[in-house]
Amino acid sequence: MSGSIRLLSEHTINQIAAGEVIENPASVVKELVENAIDAGATKVIIEISGGGLQKIRISDDGVGMGPEDALLCLERHATSKITRAEDLSSVSTMGFRGEALASIASISKMTLQTCRESGVGSQVDVEAGIIGIIKPCARNRGTTIEVRQLFYNVPARRKFQKSEALCALDVLKTITHLSLANPMIGFEFYEQEVEKLKAPRGEGSFLEALKKRSHQVLGDSFLEDAVSIEGSFDSFSFKGIIGGIQNTRPNKVLQYSFINQRAVLCPALSYAVKDAFGTRINHDRFPIYALHLNIPSAFLDVNVHPQKKEVRLREEKWIKEQLKQKIQEELFIQEKSLASASLSSSPLSYNLFSAESFFAKPKVETELLFESRAPLDPIQTPLFVEKNIMPIGLYRQFLWVDAASTQHLNLGLEQTGVLLIDLKAASSRLLFDSLQEEDKVLQQTLLLPLSFSCSFAEAEQMLLNEKELQKMGFSLRSVGKQSFLIEAIPSCLPEEEAIDFLKIAFMEEKGESWVLRKERIMASACTKLISQRRENYSMHQALQIFHALSESKFSLFCPLGNKTIIQMSDQGLERLFSKGR
Repeated sequence: MSGSIRLLSEHTINQIAAGEVIENPASVVKELVENAIDAGATKVIIEISGGGLQKIRISDDGVGMGPEDALLCLERHATSKITRAEDLSSVSTMGFRGEALASIASISKMTLQTCRESGVGSQVDVEAGIIGIIKPCARNRGTTIEVRQLFYNVPARRKFQKSEALCALDVLKTITHLSLANPMIGFEFYEQEVEKLKAPRGEGSFLEALKKRSHQVLGDSFLEDAVSIEGSFDSFSFKGIIGGIQNTRPNKVLQYSFINQRAVLCPALSYAVKDAFGTRINHDRFPIYALHLNIPSAFLDVNVHPQKKEVRLREEKWIKEQLKQKIQEELFIQEKSLASASLSSSPLSYNLFSAESFFAKPKVETELLFESRAPLDPIQTPLFVEKNIMPIGLYRQFLWVDAASTQHLNLGLEQTGVLLIDLKAASSRLLFDSLQEEDKVLQQTLLLPLSFSCSFAEAEQMLLNEKELQKMGFSLRSVGKQSFLIEAIPSCLPEEEAIDFLKIAFMEEKGESWVLRKERIMASACTKLISQRRENYSMHQALQIFHALSESKFSLFCPLGNKTIIQMSDQGLERLFSKGR
């Protein structure tokens, strides 16, 4: 009887390894570009076609390889980065996973061309992991790797890849991270032979190069009111650009963290920057930044994630506190400078704190407004006299209504007790319903177009969703690779919220197309946008919202499924005050 356990073939092992490292074309680009950086390249050119599924070509001007190394680098577990297991704890290079090239070669058709400083270049062709004969080629110093027909021999993996446009967008986002991580290296990216990103090699200090690179790939607005931070403590150091108080975002998309020039996900750094801003920004706004930390290898573990996307820090609390203090110092300096400039330029600055204003009687606004049981003023609220809606009170964003006065409304609730309406949740439901009705959406043309700039990746994402934007009532015009003019918006959306809505709904980094996630992201965007409003509702506004909500098909729930209306029956109110219950 033969055993059921068997050794896998080398080809199968390579494909399993590929599954750990290579998720999509962007993964291939990341691995190959990191190898180019480790080879001392000063310029890297990335070219793709078919979203990277048809072709990926990476060229660099690094040290290159001789014939022996050109063959050996394609073998599994072959690397120049480490020699023993102990080296893993102090790795300072980028792409040190030895199986990366072998894994990529096992699921594609690959051509490698490389040459050292002097001598004839070498070319090796590989198909599905089978290495061909090495032959001479003409090439300057450096390496070019061309990957064709990615996943052609693993159709199951190929079937579940995104569309070519979304794959190309993922590649662009990856290059954005890599270029910000290495501002002293030049990057060029071409899709279907069309230039998508060009960032020349930085000059001067690292911080100066980072500023210029941020401007090149993230747009003009990234540096508005930004502060530069630089510092060191013990064996740690940090440098970065932090966006100003007026330049925050409704999401964390423009937060770029780098540790030892490796793009990482590190929530601890995000919290440190947010905490440094304190009450200067609202709790639902997020600062933008490009932040580099240099940390000794002994204080971090980069092997938490197969693709090194996440890191684990030692002394995390102490590092956060040092970073937070430095950012607070820079923000304080900026605020003093702005205040000084404002006072010196104002002809009325001497009268800012006059005796009259000091002793003036403060205005007191009550938090709780009560309505009498008498009929409402028909001049102020003619609509609701007709509808006989009887409000009881208004507290913050919550409206109380006598349930008995809503019997003519189609709410599906009992007609006893009181109704408590969350006006923000209700507004979110109304905004969501309005934007969902593509055939009925009303468009409002703006007298003065709104302008905004964004990163290359965000701009590409906006262009991919152009048709969806038009259906919703937006009219956008591109005025450069990273800038847009908004000429019209949906009439249900206030003008001052239009840009924020686009940033929440269309610019967040997601793993699927906007079309596929439309309903979910629209629900999230509407809810988040409404929650950011600092609105003091009048009774008339509150009743208008409630009446409009009663006509919605899904009046009892906001787009995210939270309740818009809570009913408290007479018996329920009595039980709240009953002893022992």
